[in-house]
Amino acid sequence: MPGSQPENSDVYSVYRNVTTNPTTVGNRVRPMACVASRKFDPAVWTAIARSSTDGRPKEGDVHSPAQAAIGLDKEGYWSLRWLHSVLKEKTGTGACAFRGRLTGTERDEVLGLYRGRQT
Repeated sequence: MPGSQPENSDVYSVYRNVTTNPTTVGNRVRPMACVASRKFDPAVWTAIARSSTDGRPKEGDVHSPAQAAIGLDKEGYWSLRWLHSVLKEKTGTGACAFRGRLTGTERDEVLGLYRGRQT
């Protein structure tokens, strides 16, 4: 099934209950991009969530244009404030549906944001 094995920059519509901490997701369903596929972890992969209402570009959030083809119907922002662990067993199902992939500059910026974070 396409999208059942997350790759870095894959975008999914993720229901909060398929994350390890649903109370931190906010919306019932949120677009999330894979930033760490964790190929050797059988349980989870790491996602960065996207918001169309709470962007903070001065704090490093990455701008994301609307892209209807992958379910991003409004402009928004990817932010390190919204990192989540997503259950692999649900990836590619209706609760975590594959939408497409980030490309070009947006892909590079989102992956760079995650890789350059302060832990």
